[in-house]
Amino acid sequence: KSGRFAVALIDFDLAGWSSLASLDYPSNGHPPCLVIGLVNPQTLNKYQAARHFKVHELLEKPLDSFKLQSALQRCIQFYQLKQENIRLHQTAGRLRMELAHQMLNTPWIPDPGRIQEHSSGPFLDESVRLSRREKKWKRLLHSTDNLDDLLKLIIETATRECRAKQASVMLMDRVDHKLEIRRAIGLAEEIIEKTRVSVGQGPAGYVAETRKPLLVQDSLDYVVSNWPQRYQHVSFASLPLLCAGELIGVLNVTGKENGEAFTEDEMESLTAFTSVAADALDRLVLGEELRKGYLATLKALALAIERKDPYTSGHSARVCAYSLAIARKMHLSEREMATLEAASILHDIGKMIIPYHILHKPGPLTEEENHVLHRHPEFGSDLLGCLRGYEIERDAVRHHHEWYDGSGYPDGLRGEQLTLCTRIIAVADAYDAMTTQRAYRSAKDIEIARREILAHSGSQFDPAVVDAFRHVWEEEDLLPSELLEEAATTVGS
Repeated sequence: KSGRFAVALIDFDLAGWSSLASLDYPSNGHPPCLVIGLVNPQTLNKYQAARHFKVHELLEKPLDSFKLQSALQRCIQFYQLKQENIRLHQTAGRLRMELAHQMLNTPWIPDPGRIQEHSSGPFLDESVRLSRREKKWKRLLHSTDNLDDLLKLIIETATRECRAKQASVMLMDRVDHKLEIRRAIGLAEEIIEKTRVSVGQGPAGYVAETRKPLLVQDSLDYVVSNWPQRYQHVSFASLPLLCAGELIGVLNVTGKENGEAFTEDEMESLTAFTSVAADALDRLVLGEELRKGYLATLKALALAIERKDPYTSGHSARVCAYSLAIARKMHLSEREMATLEAASILHDIGKMIIPYHILHKPGPLTEEENHVLHRHPEFGSDLLGCLRGYEIERDAVRHHHEWYDGSGYPDGLRGEQLTLCTRIIAVADAYDAMTTQRAYRSAKDIEIARREILAHSGSQFDPAVVDAFRHVWEEEDLLPSELLEEAATTVGS
């Protein structure tokens, strides 16, 4: 109780929690000595919380001399470091006081020569330069709220920092727990699309599993059983993108421009960079996942509501299938196709706010009822309003009833004021509406519907989209049921 001993051994199974009170804790909450707790394996979990009371070691019984000796050595090292730390703090405090006293009593006259001498060279050491680069990286990577733009900045900065020929950012798919390339420089498009790496597989998988950076200065020295391929470049590095202990992905750099190996200094710089990059990625990846979750919920809700009505059941799926068929003829990119898919599925989501008796009225609508029904594009746009990064989808939902000549609703936009996504959905939506039965009318013959689409080319519809749709039915002659089978997997996901 006097506190004059350096280490205390406490058998918690015999003495219990109350034994900690015998150490006479001072007001700062730290025990007056180092504490080693002894527990049975069966009670280890019970006393794990003892670490919160500054218990330095927990050893399982039975206790042998080797365990005790190792624990005592660790305690002694900790005690010595603690004492050295106290001494350094006291010395630093004394020096600060002396410096302050000297500055108060001695006027300071700047020496231009010494300022110039210390503003460059060894005085500005590598740690200071690295710190400045980290601040620059942080400003750069936090300057965008778009995930694709951020990935592009990460790749460009990484290759510039170490003068690499190739680089890629792989993000972890939280569903199947595999790494997929989201952005790359110097890699073939086919490799980017097909590469999916399991945790533990190859260099990137190894880094994802161990959460430690990997530097290979000679690829001939790096061949593992689950990744036997040889590398065309001499050197490569893979680094984990970690934020708060969570793995977001892996950054890979391969092959220096001068053909040399990556150095330890470059690896240190890349490690610092990945820390900044992971922090920026975490914010946007989480946001993207939340938006995708919300979007998936809206899709499911739209399809569920639609299926309650025998007349409109499958409408969104067919519009999606027609839209994608048109898009392929117009050679849209993969990213544009994904945007079009989401927008076409959600184009009528605003109808969930329209009263049931208006949507399912068997006869003609009154002027007031028509006014309410015509607001469904606005309601749908509002439902998507909280999704940053889905502006094109929201725009298509709002304007899919606009006409190419400007006589549609709700905003009277025309021609190129409407996105291509919107103009495609307008054709697909009108065609499916004509060729399916509704409560107030029978379905039109497919040939009649096609002639209607052609007749309104340039007025209601974009001529280029109509031409692409004409090629769809002329070259493929797909019926709605066949298109539905093609789209079923995509829409269901």
